[in-house]
Amino acid sequence: MRPPIICMMLIACTSATTNDTNPSCTNSMGLVEGEVVLVFSWDDADPSPAAYATVQATNDDEERLTIATDDQGQFSVSLPVGTWRMSATNAQEDCFTADDNILTVDECEVEQTTLQITECFG
Repeated sequence: MRPPIICMMLIACTSATTNDTNPSCTNSMGLVEGEVVLVFSWDDADPSPAAYATVQATNDDEERLTIATDDQGQFSVSLPVGTWRMSATNAQEDCFTADDNILTVDECEVEQTTLQITECFG
């Protein structure tokens, strides 16, 4: 006698809204890709990648996200739509960006940015 054959079917369902300008867009997030570089007035060298730097992203509601760069100073993060202030510190946390970089994140769009660490504590 043969054992009975049992079949199961899995169905995955998702709920998403689409963006009218980009029908393939199904979320209210945007992507920020960037790099953090070291640029010091006392150093004649070209800007260099800020490996393992910390990037802070803060929106108008004071929500804050922390992102780490890779060994080449690169980072990528999905953020909700809105205006975000971006700043960075080096891995040793003794140097920082003097000015915030203001970005507007739009649905399903990719924003490119470069954060320059220009100042250090005494």
